[in-house]
Amino acid sequence: MDFTKQTDADIWKLISKGNNPAFVYVYETYSDVLFRYGSRITTDKSLIEDSIHDVFLRIWTKRSFLTISCSLKFYLIRAFRRDLIKKVQEIRKKKYTEISEMDRHWEVSFQELILENQIILESNENVKAAINHLSDRQREAVFLRYIEGMEYQQIAELMQIKVISLYNLIQKALKNLSQSLINKQTYIKSLVVFFCI
Repeated sequence: MDFTKQTDADIWKLISKGNNPAFVYVYETYSDVLFRYGSRITTDKSLIEDSIHDVFLRIWTKRSFLTISCSLKFYLIRAFRRDLIKKVQEIRKKKYTEISEMDRHWEVSFQELILENQIILESNENVKAAINHLSDRQREAVFLRYIEGMEYQQIAELMQIKVISLYNLIQKALKNLSQSLINKQTYIKSLVVFFCI
């Protein structure tokens, strides 16, 4: 059966009836998406993998009782985010550790976004500087919207903010990125003109 031609609702009906190939299709389709998203929250790859497996295990064991009224991708990201954050918080309580490498992972995501959209920049330093000017919430919102392609309503629900607040958050993030990159580009052009005279 070609699951790519099925709607999320049809695939979920198959899974809820115990269709193993449909479940495997969903796992193979979304496990990489979840892993990339989890890498923005923690650098602990085994913790990310454990959360992915736990989410899918819960879905399979409770499939006949679950009702998924949104897209599978949104449901999985929401369930995974909740599970992973809970596990990270438990580790923090036990070991008093902090997750300090989040900025580096967001940089990688934005560099992927820029490459995917074939935007050519003069320097990676400009991109890093522009990204560093965004808040963690702005980075998360832009990542979910432009890299994962999620809808505003879904992102707002996931981030537990109002849709209008999300629009403003993303607008400010894009404005900050644009302004920061334009300022760098203008500065570089000024230097080129100065040294060429």
